[in-house]
Amino acid sequence: QQLSYYSSTLLTVLTESSALVELCRNSAARYYQKFLDLWDAQAQRVRQNVPKTYSSDLTTPHFVTETVNILLEVLTIYETALVPEEQREHDFHPVLSAALDPLVGQCMQIAAAMDPGDAPVMLINAFAFMQAPLRKYAFTVRRVELYSSLIEEQMKLLVDRQAEALLSRLGMSERIQAIRARKPGTPLQSIPCLEPMALSQCLRSFYTALFTLGTLALPQIEKIAVRNLRSEARTGVAHKVDA
Repeated sequence: QQLSYYSSTLLTVLTESSALVELCRNSAARYYQKFLDLWDAQAQRVRQNVPKTYSSDLTTPHFVTETVNILLEVLTIYETALVPEEQREHDFHPVLSAALDPLVGQCMQIAAAMDPGDAPVMLINAFAFMQAPLRKYAFTVRRVELYSSLIEEQMKLLVDRQAEALLSRLGMSERIQAIRARKPGTPLQSIPCLEPMALSQCLRSFYTALFTLGTLALPQIEKIAVRNLRSEARTGVAHKVDA
């Protein structure tokens, strides 16, 4: 980036065909490509060492934390570079793509082999970790928005699955589905799981469960590392159950 800055500065006093301008420009392009090649090598190493199984704590995968920590150092250095503010997003976009896009792909690959209830939690943790260091820089705002969309998508999956699991555990899922599937005009008592005796027993069990320690626990949600996302997931499940 310094070489690019020098070539732009020299253009104010020299012609574009000047040997010094061309030297700075060519050197900048060559070293920039080498830098991107290093990220590509890092991505290749990640692909070769992705674990076949994943630990039950659902934390951010090690290869994500390792790569993001390296990127954080690069961001810190780039912030001090003599690059015009309006040019920074365009210049740094290839670096973000080279560093982070392979991580997203590898995390999705791991998630595909995980339990459906666990996968969204791991992905939320990973995407939030990738997003965190980018929040403080204006030139990474679009990448921050991208990760917000990815987190939102996984949050919806998690909330839907956790709410369904909770209702099933409380014996309410079958009855809610029956009510939703009921044809207009069909009396509730004519549906086996909604006849008064069965419904009364289910509601007694439901209210007993509300005061039973552990019945309403959401262990997957508790494994979300970022507190506000964890709170958002809890609230989402509560609203889903209430609806």
